[in-house]
Amino acid sequence: TSDTTTGRLLLDLIRARIAVYSPHTAFDSAKTGINQLLAEGLDLKEIGCLVELPCGGGAGRIGRLMPPAPLGEVMDRVKRFLRVDMVAYVGELERPVERVATACGAADSFLEEAVGAGCHCMVTGESRFHTCLEAEARGVALIMPGHFASERFAVEYLAEEIAGVFRDVTVRASKAERDPIRFG
Repeated sequence: TSDTTTGRLLLDLIRARIAVYSPHTAFDSAKTGINQLLAEGLDLKEIGCLVELPCGGGAGRIGRLMPPAPLGEVMDRVKRFLRVDMVAYVGELERPVERVATACGAADSFLEEAVGAGCHCMVTGESRFHTCLEAEARGVALIMPGHFASERFAVEYLAEEIAGVFRDVTVRASKAERDPIRFG
């Protein structure tokens, strides 16, 4: 099973004295984490947290496009920044977008917060069909480059940051990791 394979892999890593750091969801919300990097990569201004957390910081990000741009242009920004050829989307391509939420991975559960923050668009990795219908009904565009694409770009960034702090340690982002979802 997958759990047995993972257990064996971890034991092999321990025996080889190889450390594995896997921050996953903590890195999504970190001050300089995935959602912040995504917002900056889309050149959003006035970036803030979409959902404030009691411990400081927050989940997701909101920001402004200055000047506002049509949804089609925002989609092109997402594709360029994440280096993907295609994205799924909900909304009219000509619709102007100014206020944007970023919530990487499978964060369509933040739609309510995006609506409450007055967002015209939310960039998230993936969304359930019924959330897409709700977004459409509520007038919020969705851009969905895929769960993997919405997070993978930050793995290289994190590896570089860790290597910069721990100069005597070899730090590498996996070259073997890939999106399991294929388009035909």
